[in-house]
Amino acid sequence: VTLGAGKENLNGLSFGVILQALASTSQANLLSTPSIITMDNQESEIVVGQNVPFRTGQTATGTDGTTNPFTTIERKDVGLTLRVTPSISEGELVRLDIEQESSSIAPSNEAASDLITNTRQIKTSVLADDGETIVLGGLMNEEFTQSVSKVPLLGDIPWLGALFRSTKNQKVKRNLLVFLRPTIVRDKADASKVSHERYDGLWELHLDIQKEAHGEEEANALEKPEMETLYKRNRLIQPAPRLVP
Repeated sequence: VTLGAGKENLNGLSFGVILQALASTSQANLLSTPSIITMDNQESEIVVGQNVPFRTGQTATGTDGTTNPFTTIERKDVGLTLRVTPSISEGELVRLDIEQESSSIAPSNEAASDLITNTRQIKTSVLADDGETIVLGGLMNEEFTQSVSKVPLLGDIPWLGALFRSTKNQKVKRNLLVFLRPTIVRDKADASKVSHERYDGLWELHLDIQKEAHGEEEANALEKPEMETLYKRNRLIQPAPRLVP
């Protein structure tokens, strides 16, 4: 909201006041639910994110004095990474060796020449029962920053200087909680059950997207295909293998 007031005489504007009020509120809930199936005592890994290039070195001049610009790049995964090694013991107790990392690219900084990443990482070993939900760890932090913008010289005048400067307060609160639930897949029936649960979750997500795009009535009219039928259909449309001489 911006409000302005002033008084004008024969010579023009004698004084003016501008009042500016800025109010912003943002809330974000980031829920990531990666899942993976692996064998007993076998490490598995899932990465959800981007493969970002980072500059590791740069050369502008060769050994003989000629200009030969050369830059070395190393690519790293930025996003959510989960590595887990399960070990099933007697009594269906599961030992989990876990490495979980959540990284993101920080806002650009003109003073820095390279990319900066924010990283939150958990590395631990836990014991859990089959189907038990455990909390690996949590991180809660709160940041408060205050910045002042002002007109040079005029903003430093006592009392009246407040009319020529503005103060911006920013409060950022981050909550990170990591939950994990191991499930033992004993036979083919358990594997089929897990597959159908994943498929049902994807279908519900598809319906939510369709509701936002086309409305609830049209989304509810969609018929859910059977997972086995969909799998066979995808196999039929795959091109036949060819022998290359």
